[in-house]
Amino acid sequence: MKADFEEEDIVPEDETEHGAGELKKVREKLKACLAEKQEYLDGWQRARADFANLKKEEASKRERLEEAVALSFAQKLIPLADSFEAGIRSAQAAADASWRTGLQSMHAELLKAFRDLGIESFEPLGEAFDPAFHTAVGRGEGEEGEHIIHVERKGYRLKDTLLRPAYVILGAERA
Repeated sequence: MKADFEEEDIVPEDETEHGAGELKKVREKLKACLAEKQEYLDGWQRARADFANLKKEEASKRERLEEAVALSFAQKLIPLADSFEAGIRSAQAAADASWRTGLQSMHAELLKAFRDLGIESFEPLGEAFDPAFHTAVGRGEGEEGEHIIHVERKGYRLKDTLLRPAYVILGAERA
């Protein structure tokens, strides 16, 4: 940092009207002012760094709070999504198409709210069974192996957090 004054700005003692005593007082006062200026500058820089850290901390807290709200929202409404899906499956055979259309519309709105919060569903049909993401609720007939042949209930996740595993039926056991 460049000083606020240069050496040339200081008048030699023999050129002053008041002599060496007055010049000494001025130099001491200047030294005190420079020390005070540095103290204020240091304080301002600390306050600026503290404010930047506070902003980061608040952003992190806000993100964690938003994720907690989304998690709570999802845990309460995932059963509602299941009910809509069951109702839509039941309404497929019903003669009243407007009833089915209404259910599909409400289900779509719920899924949009999920997506807006970062909640996504997954249906692992045909995938290899992974106990970290799937819960086996039975075994089917036909194809053998640890592959998923039917999804009973979708799984849901929020970013990297599993909200509910997918409930699946696996292929028949190997003989």
